Amino acid sequence: MKPNSWIVLVGLAWLLPDAGQIIHAQSSEQRAQSLEQRLTAEDPAELAQAARQFGDPIRGAVIFYQPYLACRTCHLTEKTANPLGPDLTKPTENRTDAHLVESVLLPSKVLKKEFEPVTVVTTAGKTIIGLLVQDGKHELTLRDPSRNGMIVTIPKDEIEEQLPGKLSIMPAGQVNLLASRQQFLDLIRYLIEIRDGGAARMRELEPHPSLFAARPLPEYEKQIDHAGMLSDLDQGAFDRGEAIYNQLCINCHGTHDLPGSLPTSLRFASGEFKNGNDPHTMYQTLTRGFGMMAPQTWMVPQQKYDVIHYVREAYLKTHNPTQLFPVEPAYLAGLPTGNTRGPEPSNIRPWKQMDYGPNLLMTLEVGDDGRNFAYKGNAIRLDAGPGGVSQGRYWMLFDYDTLRVSAAWSGEGFSDWNGINFNGLHNIHPRVVGSVHLANPTGPGWGRPADGSFDDVRLVGRDDRKYGPLPRDWAHYKGMYYYGQQTIIEYTVGETRLLEMPGVVTSTPQPVFTRTLNIGPRDRDLLLQVAHRDQPGMQLVMQGDVALFGPRSAVEQPEVEVGADASKSNGGTSQTPTGWTVASAAGNTQGLKWSSDGGDLRLRIPAGGDPLRLTLWFASIEKSSE
Repeated sequence: MKPNSWIVLVGLAWLLPDAGQIIHAQSSEQRAQSLEQRLTAEDPAELAQAARQFGDPIRGAVIFYQPYLACRTCHLTEKTANPLGPDLTKPTENRTDAHLVESVLLPSKVLKKEFEPVTVVTTAGKTIIGLLVQDGKHELTLRDPSRNGMIVTIPKDEIEEQLPGKLSIMPAGQVNLLASRQQFLDLIRYLIEIRDGGAARMRELEPHPSLFAARPLPEYEKQIDHAGMLSDLDQGAFDRGEAIYNQLCINCHGTHDLPGSLPTSLRFASGEFKNGNDPHTMYQTLTRGFGMMAPQTWMVPQQKYDVIHYVREAYLKTHNPTQLFPVEPAYLAGLPTGNTRGPEPSNIRPWKQMDYGPNLLMTLEVGDDGRNFAYKGNAIRLDAGPGGVSQGRYWMLFDYDTLRVSAAWSGEGFSDWNGINFNGLHNIHPRVVGSVHLANPTGPGWGRPADGSFDDVRLVGRDDRKYGPLPRDWAHYKGMYYYGQQTIIEYTVGETRLLEMPGVVTSTPQPVFTRTLNIGPRDRDLLLQVAHRDQPGMQLVMQGDVALFGPRSAVEQPEVEVGADASKSNGGTSQTPTGWTVASAAGNTQGLKWSSDGGDLRLRIPAGGDPLRLTLWFASIEKSSE
């Protein structure tokens, strides 16, 4: 691996907008609110203006097409035979930018006549909610949202009560399914674009199906032993299904006494199934989705049949017996045959499935020896994708007390989720899991401005650990901002203001982690703690602008060449030694100086009256790479 190739790749990460000009601040009080609450507190006209200035219609189109939001199900009239919402590609007198904002945030504030829901109670006790198509002399015709707009005709002599609906069939709180304010601005900008540009603009912005298409079913779904699984349902399945229902399903479907949050969702204690009430069809509804219900892709087959068993026993058997399908030998014999029951069920972990957004403030330990705690840690997801911080592959942990990068890591899991605030366990705290590429033990992230010292002068607790923030004249955390799904941290070191945005480059043999810094004027040199390694005999070797920090024994390997001509040795290649941290900087690098102190790699940033903008990059090389 040639150092120059690292620099070229990290140059991509350098091409970032000036975060200080477009970030949106959030106080701790605001962050305690939902995204919907924060957005509704803003003026709609100002949000619309922000959408025009900062929103991206291409990203907004991807959001609009996501199945879990169901926007295209109701509003794409070109592709929907029975639209359930207004055609957004046709401008109307009242559809201003601010109106678009309000329609998304407050869907029931203003209802167009043709999209006002009607609630019908029949003489048989059934409740039907739909959009009025025709109110004839002898029959009432509705479009049923829960059946993808299917036309339903109800004879007038079978109607006990007919009531106008006051709530839109678009659920309130949909905006909380978005990851950030930036995603909301992107969505509004897309709606503005298709309103002004019509159907042609909508077709132009339509994303590739790979960005929104439903995931293909797992191969095991073709070979499920449905009859065997149904025959084995017992009290254990009931208990497991009850846990699943009360943690997740109850939100939309409600209980025996209380309706759920989505008015078109089936109330199992009294409603009629729209997509079939036999267990196998219920299984397919969970697997493939139906109407406004998205596929429950997190469930394995046993979990699906557990919750189906619970619904049948707890709701249908006693409260809604007409909907209880009899499971008899003839029915079981007619089910698709198979020889597997799919993967073993995993524990229901809503704390792991929850979308926390692009970062999560929490206490995390790196390692298990008590040397690296981020008590006021900000765990930041670095890679793009849905699901928030818990669904990422690359992260960086920033500690607000010490203003240091505590760790950068990668893997399939984010943390072990141990703790009373997650899995309920007491006397334990969460730890980082996966491959740690960089770690800095508990201590200051910057040298004291007065003398460059890293001596930790904070309060010593009864457990002999250091607690609390650094002295304010040393360093002070100021706040956090978002740029899209990227997280930006503001703090001061001495009198110098800094904005820092972490990132990652993954197109290299090992992931390259980045720290983009906007550094204000400095009346003295600043010293940054970059990385720490525990191996004995550590030393710093420079290959051009690239710092190699690792054990002395590695330098004695003949393939390692030091100096400007290293890339020309060994047949025109150079090899980075294993067990080393590789680091460099791009941007305003004049006067920067790498140094080491024992196991610590540090960077000195010179004093100056002009602001600096630079990107640090670093990687952990644990395997030789040509």
